[in-house]
Amino acid sequence: MVESISFGKAFHYKKLTFQAFSAAIHNADHVRFVLNYLGNVNNLVHARFPSAKNKIAAYRVNDGLLNEGFDDDGEAGAGEKLLGLL
Repeated sequence: MVESISFGKAFHYKKLTFQAFSAAIHNADHVRFVLNYLGNVNNLVHARFPSAKNKIAAYRVNDGLLNEGFDDDGEAGAGEKLLGLL
């Protein structure tokens, strides 16, 4: 399902921590799986943001057709800007 998950260096700004990650997926249905997997507090190996207030996401998958989307999770425009970076 998910071939790999890679993490960037955590960035600390004011009392906040920002963590970027990327995952190799084959279809848009895997996006929610990856977010749930990384946010699972029982996953001691990969739980990187179980207590995060906002989990902003963007994805682009080519599974025959280009399928893309984003989730702002309360931060207006953040997911859309992240998608623009992809």
